[in-house]
Amino acid sequence: MRVDARLSAFLVDADRQERLRVEGQQWAAAFTAHPPIARLSCVLAEMSENPPENAIDFAEILCPWTQNFGWVQDVVDSWRSQLVSDDFARLPLIMQASPVFLGLALAVEGRANASLSLVDSTALAQARSQNLIFDNGYSMVVPVGGGAVTAERFALKRGACGDSHVVKSQAAPLPLYEPAAFDCEREQLRIISADGDAVLLRFSCSKRCYGTRVFEYDTQSGRALRTGVGDSAVSRKLALLQFVTMQDDVNVIEDALVQLVHDDDALLRWEAMRPLVCRYPDVAYPILSAMVKNDPDCQIREVAGQVMTMLSVENAACGA
Repeated sequence: MRVDARLSAFLVDADRQERLRVEGQQWAAAFTAHPPIARLSCVLAEMSENPPENAIDFAEILCPWTQNFGWVQDVVDSWRSQLVSDDFARLPLIMQASPVFLGLALAVEGRANASLSLVDSTALAQARSQNLIFDNGYSMVVPVGGGAVTAERFALKRGACGDSHVVKSQAAPLPLYEPAAFDCEREQLRIISADGDAVLLRFSCSKRCYGTRVFEYDTQSGRALRTGVGDSAVSRKLALLQFVTMQDDVNVIEDALVQLVHDDDALLRWEAMRPLVCRYPDVAYPILSAMVKNDPDCQIREVAGQVMTMLSVENAACGA
C-alpha cells in the first residue's frame, strides 16, 4: 500500500499528534459554545422532548437560523482556519456520507439534529433513482451556497382502508436561502439536479419515540414496497417474536403470542397474530373477533374479519 509522505510524517511525529489532540479539544469546546450553535443545541434538545405539532411550527421554531445565514459562514470559516493550520487538524464533527451527499453535523440532540450537506453535482447527475422513504418526523432543507438546486416533491396519499400511493409534483428550483419544510410522514423532497456543487442546511426531528414506522415507495410507480420499523423498542419485540416462534415449548409460544397481539404497535400486533392463527386457531378466533370490533388500525380490522371468515369456512368444511 502506497502511503502519502505527509501522512508518514504525521504518523511519526508524536508531539504534533498530541498538539492537534489538545487543539481539537479546545476547538470543540469553542465550537459548541459559539452562541448560534449553543442556542441551536438548546432548541433542538427542547424539540426532541416536545416535538412540534406540524411542519409550519417546526419551521417557525428554527426561524432564527434560517433568516440570517451569517452564522453558517462563521462556522465554515472556523473549519477552514483549522484545516489551513494543519492538514490533520481534528474537527469535532460527525460525518454523514453517501455517494451524493457529504454531511457535517452541526448539532445533534436526541431525535433532532442540524447539519450542513455538500451536494456532489457530478455524482448526483450519475446517481440512479432512489426509492422514497416516509417516516415519522419533520425535515427542512435550505440552499445556502453553490450551484442552483432543483427538487421534486412527493405527497403520500392514504386511502380509508390503509391503501396508499405516492403522487409526484413537477420539478422546481429550490431558491437560495428559502427554507423548504415538510412533514416526512406525508411528504418528501428529492434533489434531482444541481448546477455545480451546492451546500444545503438541513434540519430534522422525529415526532415521537415509540411506534415510529418507516415506509418505502417506488418513485416510478408510486406503489408501496415495504414497511420497516424506526423504533428500536418495536424492533426488539419483533426479534423476540421471531425467537419465540422457534421454541419447542407450546405453552411458552402461546402465552408470548397472546401478549404480543395486544401490543400498542399495529405492525407487531399483526405479526404476532399470523403465527397465532396458524398454530392455535381456537385461541386466535376470539382475539380476532375483538380486533374486528376494537383495533384502532382500520387495515387490521378489515384483515382480521377476512381471517375470521376463512377460519369459519374451514371449520364448516371440517365439520361436514
